[in-house]
Amino acid sequence: MSAARSPLTLAFPLVATALAPDDAEACPQPYSCDDIPTWTGLELRNAAAIPVDGVLVLAGRRHGPGDPLANITLAVTRDGQPIAGALETTPHPHALVWRPGVPWQPGATYHAEGAAENPGAIPQCGAEHEEFGGDFVIDSAPSAALTPPEFTGEAALTAAVDLSLESIACCVGAAAPTREPGYCYGYYVNYEPGTCGPTRSTGYFSLSIEGEPAAAGPVARSLVYSLKVDGQLQGTSLDPPKDTSAPEAPVCITVEALDLGTGDLAVSAQQCFGTEFAADLGPQTMTPELGCPLEQCAVQGNTWNPDDCTPIESEPPPTTSDTEPGTSDTSTTAETDPGTDTDEGCACDEAGTSAPPALLLALPLLLTRRRRT
Repeated sequence: MSAARSPLTLAFPLVATALAPDDAEACPQPYSCDDIPTWTGLELRNAAAIPVDGVLVLAGRRHGPGDPLANITLAVTRDGQPIAGALETTPHPHALVWRPGVPWQPGATYHAEGAAENPGAIPQCGAEHEEFGGDFVIDSAPSAALTPPEFTGEAALTAAVDLSLESIACCVGAAAPTREPGYCYGYYVNYEPGTCGPTRSTGYFSLSIEGEPAAAGPVARSLVYSLKVDGQLQGTSLDPPKDTSAPEAPVCITVEALDLGTGDLAVSAQQCFGTEFAADLGPQTMTPELGCPLEQCAVQGNTWNPDDCTPIESEPPPTTSDTEPGTSDTSTTAETDPGTDTDEGCACDEAGTSAPPALLLALPLLLTRRRRT
């Protein structure tokens, strides 16, 4: 039986003034490394010891479209003599393997020299010519057997307020809220403290997954893990998954481990999360408790039209006498500090473009009750 739900409290800071026009003009111009095919940072992942029935794993960073093998070369030698073999792609987009055409020599040391050609690459995304390689050692034993991956998950109910001219409610007669320009082409909602609050939010839960290794020994560096949500691939990794997501509905998780050398596959038991939060997930409505009659007005430009307003009925919060014995109050309340909004903003990526300041982001608030499996 699940515990009673805790009340959800929303808070949001005030941003009283807009940023200067120069700040908006200084917003970095966006670029994407995925516009140009590149391989960067390739290294021999399992050079210390490769199972005698395994493969050489190359790990790096792949950007852009096209064939990942098109502009990459690798030569493998032993005692200066070339060894036949070929590069192969893997389920993980940032890893390749080199598979020998003849069996490895147990205990032997091999040498690899490779290069990735990235014509047209911009400096922020990699060099036009990158070399990689080094020595690697073959273990005397074959790959160890895989075990079903194990993982733990932690879930906590969260909500993000929708603070916009369309969703905000204010005390009758209060100064109308305005939409002001913010950093990086975004905007925020400006209003007098204690007079307005949000009427809509989106409930979700933060879900953190942390996996355990599916094998020990040299084969552990030759695995690809796949995280699946409700049977659909969520992502892959070369190490046991550590993933954080924000589902708006209950989900079921499985983890798979694939041996890149032998093709063996191990699948975890399924674990489900979020069922106890189901009633609080997705679009939610709320009434700001500001101690005054409320209204919403039609949006006109960057403010409200004072001649087109609709009263909002404010329901008093439940009291102890209204609650059945043995249950707890689950009403949703809002503090009276006004807030910010960033419905539009700079969509920044790992390539280096800047994100909006933290004060321009809608603040999700975390419930104290957590669940760990």
